[in-house]
Amino acid sequence: MKGRWIIVAVLTALLVALLPVPSEAAALPRFEGFATEFKLEGSNSYEIWVSAYAPRHNGEGWISLVVAGKHATAFYRAPALVIGEAARDTTATAVKADLGSLGRVDLLLERSGTEEPFRWPCGGPRESYEPGTYRGVFEFKGEEGYTSASASEVRFDPLPFFLAHGCGGSGSGEARGPGSPGARLKGVSFAHDRILTFQVNKNNRHSSVIYSASLREQRDGVQIYRTIQGTAGPGAFSFDRDLGKATLSPPAPFSGSATLRRDPDSLLADWQGNLKLAFPGHTIPLADPGVHVGIEHAHLTRSDDSSVGVSFRAAERAAALPMKAR
Repeated sequence: MKGRWIIVAVLTALLVALLPVPSEAAALPRFEGFATEFKLEGSNSYEIWVSAYAPRHNGEGWISLVVAGKHATAFYRAPALVIGEAARDTTATAVKADLGSLGRVDLLLERSGTEEPFRWPCGGPRESYEPGTYRGVFEFKGEEGYTSASASEVRFDPLPFFLAHGCGGSGSGEARGPGSPGARLKGVSFAHDRILTFQVNKNNRHSSVIYSASLREQRDGVQIYRTIQGTAGPGAFSFDRDLGKATLSPPAPFSGSATLRRDPDSLLADWQGNLKLAFPGHTIPLADPGVHVGIEHAHLTRSDDSSVGVSFRAAERAAALPMKAR
């Protein structure tokens, strides 16, 4: 799984809800919500990690899908009916959701009747869970056909979520100031009822280019958060020593190019071109009039030897926020 920089849609609270209640708390039973998670293989080398959770007895909750590729991810969140048997455990026995043009979910759990043990990858006591199989309909088709998956049977098995990743942390840092030989170009747009951000870094004229971008939007009641990150050769981003001019022309998933020019007498940089970025399921122009960019000297450091859980949780929080509140 190494190399997939973001993966697995499992909320920390959702996972905790699957654990048995300690004996000392048995005298004070507390409803923890109904939850489930499973994984499917999508077309075009994408993996689809699904979680569903309802904090209420009536089953009103949500379903989340993380569609993860090697360098790009699309996160979807929609209302769902998630029902269980509170007297038995917190595992969801039924999940139903309308994803609009993206598909639908209508699954019922067939329990195995047996318990299987496991240990948390980062330590902790020995636990157990009851595996099973969801039967019914799962259909997902990503926008522009970037991936799809369908199934009439899906195994409920949380172990891949727990065991597929390490326990480390990740991080990055950026120093900014005129003393740096590198540069950072950063753009943002709030046009078209969506939030677009992108950033490109190059630590010196001969170093590789590091880029990242995100797109938040909502379609048919489904909240969507798309992300991309990667690297490109030195020629993808060029700039003058005084940052008066810069050109961005990276390879796929980008297309086209754009040029930034800074006038000392103007507060805003001039940003023009035909540069586009192909997110999973949505290609976005990056040089539209509604896109605002800035450039400054900077040096970026980052660590990739880590679990990707923090990146997922950031995506989960971002997708869960109402558009008007971001």
